[in-house]
Amino acid sequence: MQYAGIAAALALFFYGGFYTQGVMMAKKTGDVSGLQAVKKKTEKTIIKSNEDLSTRITNVYKFFNEKKFVEEINDIIVDLKAGDEFELSLKDASGTLIKFILVKVYQSHEGLQCTNIAFKEKTLLSRSDLGTNLNLSLCKKEDRYELVSINLSK
Repeated sequence: MQYAGIAAALALFFYGGFYTQGVMMAKKTGDVSGLQAVKKKTEKTIIKSNEDLSTRITNVYKFFNEKKFVEEINDIIVDLKAGDEFELSLKDASGTLIKFILVKVYQSHEGLQCTNIAFKEKTLLSRSDLGTNLNLSLCKKEDRYELVSINLSK
C-alpha cells in the first residue's frame, strides 16, 4: 500500500477547512493491511505553523521504514522495561540518530500484549520543521510485535 496515497487523502481532508494539532493513524484490523485515520471526534482548532499536518504525515514516511523498525525492535524489545531508553538505526530528516523511550507495557482490549514507544525528543520531519512529537504503539501477534498506530502531535 502506498502511504503517500493515505497522506494525500488526509491532505485533502485537512485542506477543506479542518485544522488540528495531531492525528493518530492505526492499522486496520482483520486481514486487510494498511493504515486508517482513527475515528475520534476532536475539537476544531486553527493552528499557525510552518508546515501543515498533511505535510508532516507525508514526511514521516520519507524517513520511517516500518519493516526495518519492526525487525529491529523485535530483536531488543523483550529486554526492555518501562522507562528504558534505546536507539535503533532510524534517523530524522537532518540525519540525526533517533533515541526512543519505552513508555509502557499493557494488555489491549483484545488481550494482546502491547507497548507504547515514544521518540525521546521532538523529531525533525523536514528541514523547516520545528519538531514533531511521535509515539508508536506495537502489539504482539504470533510471537512478534507489529506496529498498530502512529501518533503525531506538535
